[in-house]
Amino acid sequence: MERLSVDSVIVTQIVDRKENVEVIPVTTHHDPFSYYDFSYSRMNSPGYVQSHTEVDLEMKLYDVATRKLVWTGKTSVTDHKTQKQNMKLVVEGIIKDLQKQGMALSFK
Repeated sequence: MERLSVDSVIVTQIVDRKENVEVIPVTTHHDPFSYYDFSYSRMNSPGYVQSHTEVDLEMKLYDVATRKLVWTGKTSVTDHKTQKQNMKLVVEGIIKDLQKQGMALSFK
């Protein structure tokens, strides 16, 4: 097994998960300028239900040498995006927050 030389580690856990459901009602559109009979000048858009899952994450950064917690952060992600897109957004958010707090970062 290859050993890595690291000075910190981030642990991420799901702290909450919510299923959001939205009902989109049927809508009717009427074209007042239609040459056809009234019944032909109406269009219906069917109603539908859409849902998405929102997951709240908590991240904790530990110093490996001291085993002390040095940073925590929270964020939410939804299933509107792919897992890869969500992970990229989470990592970018972590990096921005750590840099804002003056913590140096290097990745291998």
